[in-house]
Amino acid sequence: MKNVNALLTMGLFILLSFASCKKDNLLLDETDLAITAEDQAVSSDLTQDAEDQSFTEIEERGGSPTTGCPTVTYANPQGTFPNTVTIDFGTGCLGKGGRTRAGQIIVTLTDAITNLGAVRTATLQNYSVDGVKIEGKKILTNLGANAAGNITLSRKVEGVVVTFLDGSIASWDAQQTITFIAGFGTKQISDDIIDVTGSGSGINKKGKSFSYNILEALHKDKSCKWIEQGKAEIKINDKTMTIDFGNGDCDRNAQLTLANGTVKNILLRP
Repeated sequence: MKNVNALLTMGLFILLSFASCKKDNLLLDETDLAITAEDQAVSSDLTQDAEDQSFTEIEERGGSPTTGCPTVTYANPQGTFPNTVTIDFGTGCLGKGGRTRAGQIIVTLTDAITNLGAVRTATLQNYSVDGVKIEGKKILTNLGANAAGNITLSRKVEGVVVTFLDGSIASWDAQQTITFIAGFGTKQISDDIIDVTGSGSGINKKGKSFSYNILEALHKDKSCKWIEQGKAEIKINDKTMTIDFGNGDCDRNAQLTLANGTVKNILLRP
């Protein structure tokens, strides 16, 4: 079984990965939305990174053989269930993507994630990436096949808090459904094609509450770096920003519609 959460790629998280869109390109009255989008982009990227690390170590046995970091410890024999896996980065080690990770990811497994009803919970403990602290947990559950015969997984984002280098804090929770169009159960990641739906809410680092919702399923072919299709929105009070990821082309282009109706073309993060 492959790195499932790497396949999940984004949830509603990566949908906000347009942090390269500068705030000074937005109208002044859209600042709250811009800050929220950037907070969510960073938070999503870092928590997805933690998911990717945990599933790589469990599914692909990806620990570094040269540095010995992270260390991976099973409470019970590997391949038996239930089980608890501790992925320990210690005080910090340079790993995949050129990032320095520290602390632990504690993963509880009720069964192999390929089996119906299996639940996999990843909890972050004193965990950080390049000095940015991330707390909280993500719960992944195999819901089985839908009416079309596609495997679906639920993903609950619970109590995620990100403390940035300047001491500011952002938080969010979410509930999503991931539908595998292709690739579920194979070893490689590049053949995965998924659709993601769901919604969530949080507080940005300026203390403003927000909500977000996927309007049209976010479609991603894992062979492409970016979301290729779908729409989502972020709302703060009476202001709403909508993001349109296009019609299926593998490119960085997306379209942002501000609360006042202004439409801007943006580039997703490379």
